Amino acid sequence: MRQGLRHLKRALAYAQRCLSATRRTPVLVLVALIGLLAFASLRSRSILVGWCAHHLTGADGDVQCFQLGHTTHTRPRQLPRNFTVQLDPQWRESLKGVMVDVIAFPRDQRLLCTIPKAGSTLLRSLSLAHAVGLHLEPTNPADLTLIHPFAAKRLVQLSDFPDAYIAQLLQRPTWQYSAVVRHPLTRVLSAYLDKLQRERDFARDPFNDRPVGSFASFVRVLESVAHARPEGLNSTDEHWRPQSAFCLFRSLPREALSEVVQLEDLAAIRRVYAEWFGVYGARWATEHRRRREHGQATSLHARSAATWLKAYVNEDLARRVRQLYREDYERFGYGLWPPS
Repeated sequence: MRQGLRHLKRALAYAQRCLSATRRTPVLVLVALIGLLAFASLRSRSILVGWCAHHLTGADGDVQCFQLGHTTHTRPRQLPRNFTVQLDPQWRESLKGVMVDVIAFPRDQRLLCTIPKAGSTLLRSLSLAHAVGLHLEPTNPADLTLIHPFAAKRLVQLSDFPDAYIAQLLQRPTWQYSAVVRHPLTRVLSAYLDKLQRERDFARDPFNDRPVGSFASFVRVLESVAHARPEGLNSTDEHWRPQSAFCLFRSLPREALSEVVQLEDLAAIRRVYAEWFGVYGARWATEHRRRREHGQATSLHARSAATWLKAYVNEDLARRVRQLYREDYERFGYGLWPPS
């Protein structure tokens, strides 16, 4: 590891010298980038992309190093997007406690926001296979625990870029930005069933090792925190943090996102799998349909919250959850109950 870091530092220094001494001669820039690719370790992709965005991007220019790889598809250039991006200065602070933020696929010119308990395990598994050739199956117990840590380490993320470049990137018509969301009630019930009932992981904020029994008790604790903390639920564990706190939803105009797909829309989700992730996604789209038809989970820790809804939630509790996550209900157009 130390030797790899030494090589990486040398490659960075060499690239800097190439750029300053040769007026960015394309051949030497390419050599420097190949050196970076060869010697970077687990975070090589994000290190490279962040470095390129910082050094090689002009006001209207494309990032040259993004052209080194094979693009899986091309889209015609569209007219410039007619909106302004102003990032919240505190947006990076809001990532505290978030394992993976918006995933970037530079070669494909795509951004994908995966939210915990909104199909993120499968989406991140497919992202790893597509972007870095790492195959981890969500239905394999040995692989399941590795998906999120490896996604955090191996995938390029939006926070790897400088803010000025992010604002420019989001306005480029050639880039597409998609997000997947879930009905807030089934999402928070799934989080309760998975993290507290099954794993009994009460160390998660805000429980601080205090056991919680029923789903109603869980909601009561969240209500207390929402009223007690100035930031509400925005600083709690990412699995029951509001979805609006992810994806830069609060900073961006709706036009900045190409699509916001509801997890309940099975046809749209399968289309995302197939369009975004090539052969890996197409295979999983078929597998997803088969598992749904046979009542099987699409990942090992999926709680199938919709199946358990009536056993855990009555009308009053559903209304309290809607009050807790009102912003999500309104932003994503959900009714009191999830679609049947």
